[in-house]
Amino acid sequence: MDPEIFTSGSRSCRAAKKVCMSCPVRAECLKEALEFEAEPGSVRHGVWGGLTAHERTQLFGEPGGVAAHDDDRCAETHAS
Repeated sequence: MDPEIFTSGSRSCRAAKKVCMSCPVRAECLKEALEFEAEPGSVRHGVWGGLTAHERTQLFGEPGGVAAHDDDRCAETHAS
């Protein structure tokens, strides 16, 4: 598996999310991203725990007070 599918800007956001759906540590991964993003000025880019930074912002608020706009190239996943 190519780890680049998990990075923001990758054309493979759907592939990354598909991997996440069957991952046994998905919840822990998402928790780690949210804990990191709770720090002021911190944003964890890419797909973590099955969600893009944009989706995490929509669900949990702006991480550390910083808006996550890094997923523009993954826009097709936002409507899914």
